[in-house]
Amino acid sequence: MLPSTVFSQDVKVKKDEVLLDGKAFLNYEKLTIVEYSIKDVTGNEFLSLQIKESPTTHASYLVLYFTEAKRRIESTSIDRISGMGSKTMIEKLITWLLKDKVLNADGTINPEKLEVFSEKYNDYK
Repeated sequence: MLPSTVFSQDVKVKKDEVLLDGKAFLNYEKLTIVEYSIKDVTGNEFLSLQIKESPTTHASYLVLYFTEAKRRIESTSIDRISGMGSKTMIEKLITWLLKDKVLNADGTINPEKLEVFSEKYNDYK
């Protein structure tokens, strides 16, 4: 059972591992300067992150693709993960997903919360 204060948990990135309260619980790979792969500890990708630019407004937006759920979210909420360097960005992304309870502390996705997350943040037109 996930406690209601999950968002207060400490998320850190060391090399290619994402630590939750000091324990490795995810892996990530920087594929390009604007593309990342988030994997469970067994190496299975469950989330692809891309940062894209609108051809008309030149504003950046996020593309989050949850591979197993086959759910694509295009969001203008890039400020939620922006920061200095890819490690900070991944830390902010994972913290955001934990806070919204899309991501469980065991590294699995909550399908019901993913649906709510999609309704809230799938706003790129």
